Amino acid sequence: MTDEIEDNLISRTSEHLRKDEDVEALKTAESLERYKHEDAIALYMKGIALYENKKFDDALRYLSEAATIKKDEKRVWYGIGYTLIALNRITEANDALKYVVSVDREHTGGHMGLFIINIIEKNKEQAFYHLQKASENKEITRHILEDLHKNLIKDSKIDDSLKNEIYNYIKEY
Repeated sequence: MTDEIEDNLISRTSEHLRKDEDVEALKTAESLERYKHEDAIALYMKGIALYENKKFDDALRYLSEAATIKKDEKRVWYGIGYTLIALNRITEANDALKYVVSVDREHTGGHMGLFIINIIEKNKEQAFYHLQKASENKEITRHILEDLHKNLIKDSKIDDSLKNEIYNYIKEY
């Protein structure tokens, strides 16, 4: 039997995130965490809400807790990967996102994260391999890449020259 309160809080948090209502999403995720403080999904939702609010250190802590409870949940590792990119912990981010695409070879977000990592690491051939794998639809891929730049790269701890290089690749794409 599912827990209606938990389902409602998850749904409300997700809806706020979809609408870019990041502060409201975090408040709802905090309610969810208080209600189900040892639940992997509750911890994941709070981690994602913290990520969207650009509180990357806290996001990583919650996502890591979720991963210890539910070790094989790819969306948790996907969130960890992007959070680690924002914190400029590239080797760890690479490992997390490689795990995601190892369990789901068509995971667009996983491949896009690996694209960003390989640009940072100056491995352009591998970067463009992941960009190609990310999506067959160039317009969707470009839109997602622009969103990643706006919501991740711009506020990350990555060196400014690398941020500019990533942005230039996105513009060219």
